[in-house]
Amino acid sequence: MKPSKRITASILATGCALALAACGKSTASSAGATATKFPTKPITLIVPQAAGSASDILARTFGRSLGTALHVPVEVKDLPGGSDSIGLAAVAGAPADGYTVFVPSESMLYGLAQHLSPYTPSDLTFLARLVEYPMGFYISTKAPFSTMQGLVKYAKSHPGAVSVSASGAVSAGEQIVANLESADNIKLNYVAVKGGNKAALAVLSGQSMVGAGVLTNAMPYVKSGTMRVIYISSRSSDPSFPTAPTATSLKINDVVGNWVGLVVRKGTPAAVADKLLVAADKVANSASWLAFVKSKNIAPSWAGTATFTAQVNREYPTITSYVSSAKKAK
Repeated sequence: MKPSKRITASILATGCALALAACGKSTASSAGATATKFPTKPITLIVPQAAGSASDILARTFGRSLGTALHVPVEVKDLPGGSDSIGLAAVAGAPADGYTVFVPSESMLYGLAQHLSPYTPSDLTFLARLVEYPMGFYISTKAPFSTMQGLVKYAKSHPGAVSVSASGAVSAGEQIVANLESADNIKLNYVAVKGGNKAALAVLSGQSMVGAGVLTNAMPYVKSGTMRVIYISSRSSDPSFPTAPTATSLKINDVVGNWVGLVVRKGTPAAVADKLLVAADKVANSASWLAFVKSKNIAPSWAGTATFTAQVNREYPTITSYVSSAKKAK
């Protein structure tokens, strides 16, 4: 007796379903096996800052130890510009397999808030926070003032004459400047440059009176006696700059910080992300790394995925609000 068309269709449907299920299991099994073997080739760290910058030096130092921990070479590629958006585009365009890791600073959030790229924080996995840089103001020892109080007094008697260099047109550096202008009712001449190290050079050469942003960029000149730090955008004092006033002492409400972390594409296999996180944790708590960050006057502030993600989710709305206000003001 010949089977009916209905029974035949049912048999075919069942066969197809079993085949698809088997295919799905095979694909999942293959992906799981790949994640288990990770890493099997070099890992690239994308740094969205210029060569020689604080972030570049930090990434190269961390990358060497990370490579040792993972038993593969770790390469560093610098892609500066666009508030980290150029580097982000390279990471977003690479496979979500853990072999391309982004090492952005908080500048990336300013770029995302300006819609310089089609991405949002939800497109990324914030794997770990490595450090938090002290932010603030620094000046040449040849400046016509030597303290924050002196800067404010000079700015009030010379409206618009105090030039301040910082990295980026709408950035953490500019936000520090805006906060001071608001707190003391003064007008400063903001000069956007490409990179915090170039802001320091602008102050050193006399092109700008003040540098704003990551204080690490000024440290070589502070140590040589050609620059001094006059303000820290923090609620508490920093042992590296004990005489510099803080945001709290100057009654500035908006504290601006700057972290550097490890970020991967959303969709990176959990097993791969976990391996990266475990290796990074090992490096971040090693004696050699802690000695390095101390030598650079950076606070070691390791945080895992949950804490880092919560910090980003807390800061991004505030930064978005600032960016919106800054654009309206311009």
